[in-house]
Amino acid sequence: MSLTETIIADIERRTAAINMPVKEILDAVGIDWSTWWRWKQEKTSPTVASLMKITRELESREKLAA
Repeated sequence: MSLTETIIADIERRTAAINMPVKEILDAVGIDWSTWWRWKQEKTSPTVASLMKITRELESREKLAA
């Protein structure tokens, strides 16, 4: 499994754990669903900045769900 696949799987696992669609996180940080899909297909790779945005938003939502 590539690093990108591992990161995406972790984000999907974490969003599922708080019963939130990945798309909701992406919308909140301004990342289009098609970009996410290209990452999943390994046609492109996420930037560190994009991953940081997703991570910060996800952490915020996880705290609210706790």
